[in-house]
Amino acid sequence: MKTPFAFLDRIFLINLPERTNQLMDAMYECDKIGIKPRIEVISPRKTEEEGIRQGMIEALTRGKDQRILILEDDVKFVNATNVFAKAFEQVRYDDWMILFLGVCSHVPKFKKYDNWHLLKQGYGGNGIIVNKDAVSLLRSFILHSKEPVDNVLAETVQPYYSCLLIDPMITKRR
Repeated sequence: MKTPFAFLDRIFLINLPERTNQLMDAMYECDKIGIKPRIEVISPRKTEEEGIRQGMIEALTRGKDQRILILEDDVKFVNATNVFAKAFEQVRYDDWMILFLGVCSHVPKFKKYDNWHLLKQGYGGNGIIVNKDAVSLLRSFILHSKEPVDNVLAETVQPYYSCLLIDPMITKRR
């Protein structure tokens, strides 16, 4: 089945060691939108924030120079296929660094396209698509910061690079 996510080169799912029970739920969510067969599970050895950091670095290393989707194991898709298919028609492949599929934002968002807002500070990237030209840069930012990944995305990347948030959001935390 061809999904709106067919343009992605690779899809990674970070499953933390303390959340092994969530892997089955996350795979169910991925199956709902037709991407389960393409999932590459990353199981970091660390827990909590350090595990997310380790998993992101591994996904960005393995996905170098490719367009990748990175999910966390607590992801839940909401109306993903219909919304994303329509929304992705509005952006070009080279017009963005990261597409955020859902965040918790406390700053105003500015509409860029009908279904996309320019994101300048939002936390909780449990579903992000990283454009192939940005993978190495994002990996470098995470590697050289001691901050949690959410902080790196919100404070180092979003204010200065083209990061778009889908509207309505299609992922949330379970």
